[in-house]
Amino acid sequence: MNEKQEYLYTAIQHALKKWRFALLMRGLALTLFSAVLFFGLFVLASVFWTELPWLVPAVLAAGTAGLAYVVFRFILRPWRRKVTVQQVARSVEERNPALEDRLVTALHSQHSGGGISREWLDRVIEDALQHVRDIEFEKQLPVRGDLFWRSLFGVTLVLLLVILFNRVNWQGPVNLVLQSGFVPPQPLPALYVQPGNTKVRKGGSLDITATVKNFDDQRALLYFSTDDSTWQTAELEATGDPGSDLHYQFLSVETPMRYYLRAGDLISDIFVVDVYDAPSVQRIDLTYRFPKATGLPRRFERDGGDIWAPAGTRVTVKVLVHNPFAQALLIVGEGKPREMKILSDSTAVASLVVRTDGFYRIRLISPEKLDNRPEPEYFIRALKNAEPTVTLKRPGRDVKATMIEEIPVVVDVGDDFGLQSVELALTVNSRDEQIFPFENIRKDRRTSLSFDTQTLSTLILLEDLQVEPGDFVSYYVMARDVASQEPALSEIFYIEVINFEHIYRQATSQAAQGGGGQSSMSLPQKDIITATTRLLRRKKAIPADEYEANLGNLEQAQADVRETIERIVSRARMRSRFVRDASGQVIRELEIATEEMKKAEPLIGADSLQQALVHERAAYNRLLRADALVRERQIVNSRGSGRSATPQTQDELARMFQDELDNMKSKYETLEQQSREQAQQEINEALRKIQELAKRQQQLNKQNELLAQQKLSEQEKKRRIKKLQRQQEQLNRDTQNMMQRLQDSLSKQKDASAREAMDELRKASSSMNRATNRLRREQTEGALAAGRQARERLRKIEKQLQRSRNNALKNDLSSLKDEFAELGEQQKRLQEKTRRLQKRQREGDRSDSLRQAVNELRRQQDALRSKLQSSLQELQKITRRELSAGSTAKDREREEQLARLQREIKRLGLEGKMRQASSALRQQNLEKAGQVQKRVAEALNKANRELASASAQQNLSDEEKLEMALDQTRSIREQIEQALNEKSAGNEQGEQGSDESSSAATGRSTLSPEQISRLRENLWKSKEKLEKLRKMLPENSSLDKQGRQLMNALQGILRQNAGGSPQRLDEIEAGLLQRLLKIEAELAAQLQILLNKESLRTVQDEQIPVRYRELVEEYYRSIADEGKK
Repeated sequence: MNEKQEYLYTAIQHALKKWRFALLMRGLALTLFSAVLFFGLFVLASVFWTELPWLVPAVLAAGTAGLAYVVFRFILRPWRRKVTVQQVARSVEERNPALEDRLVTALHSQHSGGGISREWLDRVIEDALQHVRDIEFEKQLPVRGDLFWRSLFGVTLVLLLVILFNRVNWQGPVNLVLQSGFVPPQPLPALYVQPGNTKVRKGGSLDITATVKNFDDQRALLYFSTDDSTWQTAELEATGDPGSDLHYQFLSVETPMRYYLRAGDLISDIFVVDVYDAPSVQRIDLTYRFPKATGLPRRFERDGGDIWAPAGTRVTVKVLVHNPFAQALLIVGEGKPREMKILSDSTAVASLVVRTDGFYRIRLISPEKLDNRPEPEYFIRALKNAEPTVTLKRPGRDVKATMIEEIPVVVDVGDDFGLQSVELALTVNSRDEQIFPFENIRKDRRTSLSFDTQTLSTLILLEDLQVEPGDFVSYYVMARDVASQEPALSEIFYIEVINFEHIYRQATSQAAQGGGGQSSMSLPQKDIITATTRLLRRKKAIPADEYEANLGNLEQAQADVRETIERIVSRARMRSRFVRDASGQVIRELEIATEEMKKAEPLIGADSLQQALVHERAAYNRLLRADALVRERQIVNSRGSGRSATPQTQDELARMFQDELDNMKSKYETLEQQSREQAQQEINEALRKIQELAKRQQQLNKQNELLAQQKLSEQEKKRRIKKLQRQQEQLNRDTQNMMQRLQDSLSKQKDASAREAMDELRKASSSMNRATNRLRREQTEGALAAGRQARERLRKIEKQLQRSRNNALKNDLSSLKDEFAELGEQQKRLQEKTRRLQKRQREGDRSDSLRQAVNELRRQQDALRSKLQSSLQELQKITRRELSAGSTAKDREREEQLARLQREIKRLGLEGKMRQASSALRQQNLEKAGQVQKRVAEALNKANRELASASAQQNLSDEEKLEMALDQTRSIREQIEQALNEKSAGNEQGEQGSDESSSAATGRSTLSPEQISRLRENLWKSKEKLEKLRKMLPENSSLDKQGRQLMNALQGILRQNAGGSPQRLDEIEAGLLQRLLKIEAELAAQLQILLNKESLRTVQDEQIPVRYRELVEEYYRSIADEGKK
């Protein structure tokens, strides 16, 4: 190595040493900084050694690990790295491409062998020196941030020395940790108080909460003073909140005060509570300006707050302020505050328009800038105008009457904005519709927005309508309120006009037929009229495609009825003697009916329903007359005498009519069955709705009870009552809507439970209406009593609907049982026919007539299999319906029974066996067919027994029987009490018209003839209900004996003409009501025993009504006496 080469080598080595020193300075700077940071965190953790002892070990572990990582990463690892001069030279070459490997070649040549020329080597080194003369090798090996690291090293070194020599601030906590040997100390007691220093509104409440930690005795005392001289004490109570262990509340802070807390030896700071008297709302008056469409005048509500009004109503809010105020703001919802106009030093006013549901607040600001936040919120309810509810209470169904009868019509009409008119619409046959307005409609409610129900009544005088037997009258009720364009309509009902002998003939006919009903040609036509009327009403409410589909279905239904009647006429005309004798009148009526139907069909298709109704009604009128003539022929035949036709003609005519009527009946019964299924589904839905209504009523009752228990300000109490009133009104409105929806569904149910449920629903609505009126007058106790009565009635309805469901299921299963029994009988007849044909076949008969007879037998077997399939499908429908009906234990038990029944019938393989029988008949194998048919008949009999067993399982339990008997007894009692109440009202009116001496002498006046008539009517109805009640009572029991005595007493009163004298009325009250009360009390006691409660009721039990206590006590005494005997 020559001198020039050595120079290059030394320069590069010097630069390499400086680079290593810079790396060491960086490592030392980071290490010192990490050490200072670690020491600072350790000191900080030592301060919390008592409260958070886990923090010190965590800092030690994390700091040691971090410091070790810094030393390894930035000191040991760089120092152990080997870097050669050649590597540095290569790095310099990369940073200076102009060297073109001269530096590397010059340094490398010193290690090369002697094959290199000395002269050439000197030239290479000289050339490299010339090119590196301007290059500083130290700058070619830079350490990023070298100056920063040197500065950081110096600063951290000085900081570390300062910390080590200044031990005053950190030595104590650190020594505490070191001396404890890193063993966590016991936590120190602590006391935290909220809210500390604070401000409260005068008269407002103040909540003081304290969190006590690390005390053995978790108690704290509150010391407070209002005059700085006398300190009072109170003990804080536990709140159950982990964040706030103890709590104390000042209900009303009237003056400034000071307070502090003490827990053990710890005493909190003394805190100051300042009291400010901000302005507050004393009263709010509301002025409503309703939209013109409602027809409601302006209404002023004093001392209100919550706003209940139709959308579009402008409401002026006038607020009376307590204490001086400088500004008033009206805040609607989450909108921006609006300035209210200040009328005086205590009054401000603003207006708002009701758009949607929401709330509003009133913010009041004093001259000292104090406000009343948080402001109370007042509700805004945008009421929607619901159309009136119209529910026909009486008759509420289709009736038959003579042409001189008077049909009473009673209707419940409910509305929110006020009724304008209620009218009865009558149509006789196909004549023009007649309108008769109801009288005595209350219209004074037009200043009120609360939902209310009125009961209106009128009479349909058939004699004035000039009707005759065979005519019919359809009627419905329509009601208009002040805000609706279209009237609300009730269901349409029919009155069939009959002659005076019809009742006797009907009884004779039913006796001759075993009490069964009859098919009627007119019934489908009546349903077509009803469907047309409903479609006409709903035209604007349903989609166009649905409306077109309904038109098509209606037109097809009318065509089906017409074709059926035409077949009857055609078969009758084929026997010319039918048109020559008296039966020709029936044919002529049917022909006129079909002509009217033909006119109606194209009008239905052309969407001219109003015109189609005229012809539909005319056809119905003719069918009614034909029905009456057919019934008369059947009744005459059953009595064994003919008029104009021979008995043979009459029998043949009856059979011909019955064949077509049976076909029509089959088709109609399918539709009717679908209608009943839909009605049953609606009742199942109604049961769920009734349960929801009962729950809502119970919640309102609880709110009413809490209102009586809470100590509220007068203003807040009025607000709560007003809110309860609105909620009760909404519940009543929902109940009325349900009544309308259920009326048609319940009318299709044949059992009495569904119809009784409708009556109870009306009574529940009346109780809700009374509760609303009591709340309107702020009579909370009366409202609570009426609300409880409404809930009890809803619970009663729930039980009645459940019984209705049970009855419907029992009837369906019973009908299926009859169908399977009929299938079994038909199968036996087919089996007998097969046996006879088999005998002919064995005798060698191979004629075509035998084959034709076998083919006919096969067709009958296939038809029987189709009927079986329909019955099995009906069983599946019943099972599916019950699966979705309810979720109670009894519902699940019923579902299991039906599923088991379906499995048992499926296991019999009826369809497969009938298919085998048909196949054998198709192959002319009569022996095999007879064997299979025998097995089918046996399987059908077994299925019939299974259905009979399932139907029997649906019988009422003893508890349900007692409940039904108790409900029936109460119904009879209430009906008689209603009659006697009408009597009392009549007596009072009579007394007002007499002088005092006369009144004193007679005591009571007699009833008018009209009142006597109503009394007798109620007593006759009570007799019908009493007959049902006697069937529910156990035979040969004391109840049965009392029932017989009650029936005898009632029959005696009716035989003697109830009369209107006070003596007769007293006899009714003593002879009927007292016995009914005794039966009712005994039924209630037996039901209570059956329910197996923990203890029987005694006469001291508060749950027993006062009027029954003496009777129940007597009942239990009689039981005790019988036990002693």
